[in-house]
Amino acid sequence: MKVQILFCYFAAFTQDTVCVGLSRVGSDAQRIVSATLQELTQIDLGEPLHSLIIPGEMHSLERDMLLQFAVSEKTKNILSSLCL
Repeated sequence: MKVQILFCYFAAFTQDTVCVGLSRVGSDAQRIVSATLQELTQIDLGEPLHSLIIPGEMHSLERDMLLQFAVSEKTKNILSSLCL
């Protein structure tokens, strides 16, 4: 008997994964953005402290909040396609 083993590898995230970047939360200079991972590489969040959030499955209310902080139409389109 011949046994064939198949391995499937899935990336946990890609350059189009929507993430949240935060800096100086709670201060007058706080910044919150939602963008794709690729877009975040081009965004200057300024002085530390920084946080990066890579969300999993989202409730529609969470998605709607991230839409408020989206930096591009691409990010808005990706978010809009979630939680339907």
